[in-house]
Amino acid sequence: MHHQVHFALIFAISIFAGGSITEAFQFPKIKFVGLSTADKYDENEPKNRVKKGLEETALLQQSLEKHCNKNDSLIRWEPQITESYEAAQVIFQELAQSGNKRRCLVSFPSLTRPADLDKLSTVLQSSKCKQLLGLDSVECELYPSSPAPYIHIKFDGSVSGDAMAGHHSDVTENAASATKGWLKEFLGKYRLCPYTSSASRAAVGLASVGVPVGEVHIQVTEPTTSSSSATKAARIVDAFWTEVVTLMQ
Repeated sequence: MHHQVHFALIFAISIFAGGSITEAFQFPKIKFVGLSTADKYDENEPKNRVKKGLEETALLQQSLEKHCNKNDSLIRWEPQITESYEAAQVIFQELAQSGNKRRCLVSFPSLTRPADLDKLSTVLQSSKCKQLLGLDSVECELYPSSPAPYIHIKFDGSVSGDAMAGHHSDVTENAASATKGWLKEFLGKYRLCPYTSSASRAAVGLASVGVPVGEVHIQVTEPTTSSSSATKAARIVDAFWTEVVTLMQ
């Protein structure tokens, strides 16, 4: 009985396959679309060269300097940075401390996702960002077009940014103190945030999801004597990304 069923199955398959009973059945080829595959290892990829050691990292830096050939701008070389949010913090730090610099060029050879640098460059190239931050142009180049990924920013010469922040002042301390008071007397008192009762007790009630009770971290942007709105905006964005790095660490 089993032999008869087996024969009938083969016979049916041969009919639907359009062949004879003696032909072997082959399943149709299926092309899978959208499935990710492991990237092939490229020993010349910047992050892989950095992993080889200091000597290879130095050679990579020299290759980038020769490739860029920017005689009027120094390259800020950041081989230790791997995360995109860390790169953003460095870039906006450069913008906040631009002073009278004409341009800056920053390279991140170890970035896990170099494409994020290109995305940030696209945002900075928008007319609104250029006007807000006092930028003239922004360009980004990634491997393999460049030995290592970098972003090159030119500042708008008509925007003055020569004034820097002074030392830690009473204004900064008063701002921090006022913020702590607001957290306690307003945010905590009226339960506007159910997880924050004061500056010293935040993330209350989140132990079940692995978040311990802790203090609220307050970041105060140092005062500046600059009248440039671009300088002030860059310093605020710099402070924001500095806090993102603090939260992620």
